[in-house]
Amino acid sequence: HPDHGGFSAASLSASGFADLGGGQYGFQGTAAEATEALRALVFVPVENRLPPGESETTGFTISVSDGSLTALDDGTSVVVTSVNDAPTIAGTQALQPLTDKDSAAVFAGVTVTDPDQLAQSLSVTVTISHPDHGGFSAASLSASGFADLGGGQYGFQGTAAEATEALRALVFVPV
Repeated sequence: HPDHGGFSAASLSASGFADLGGGQYGFQGTAAEATEALRALVFVPVENRLPPGESETTGFTISVSDGSLTALDDGTSVVVTSVNDAPTIAGTQALQPLTDKDSAAVFAGVTVTDPDQLAQSLSVTVTISHPDHGGFSAASLSASGFADLGGGQYGFQGTAAEATEALRALVFVPV
């Protein structure tokens, strides 16, 4: 299954194998050279092809020919299990200028992503370091879907795309 992954470019180069396309690779040489070349191949699965925790098996068939006869071996396989990758947050800005008369969408440029396949539900918590300095407006909390958890903490649950939209909707109001 070539859609499951392939051999690394570095291992193909080091081994002398050529990528023939469609999940097939070719090598020509002596039996000793072929053995060494096969041992140098490194399989790299496609990341996040499956939901976290799910597995799939990828089999390998080796065909060796001396020009007259061919030997086949399909006894090699790997089981790849997708791992849960951490979501990421990008676009935050420190030290945004704001007067005590202003309010601001302080997360307007923030983007939350999750590399895992399928839209997982994420828990997002925003904590204001000094809640006595201000908080998020009631209108922005309502529009964003964030809940006031008390003590300067606000919570939200949803997909990465929903979390991005919710964070961007929050409006900080200083006191």
